[in-house]
Amino acid sequence: MRTFPVMESLSLSVKKSFLSRVRCSFKK
Repeated sequence: MRTFPVMESLSLSVKKSFLSRVRCSFKK
């Protein structure tokens, strides 16, 4: 059972989306 890679990739994608959202809010 190797779920670490999946969780890691998921968290990474979430972080990217969060960062992009924060940047957008800051640019406004």
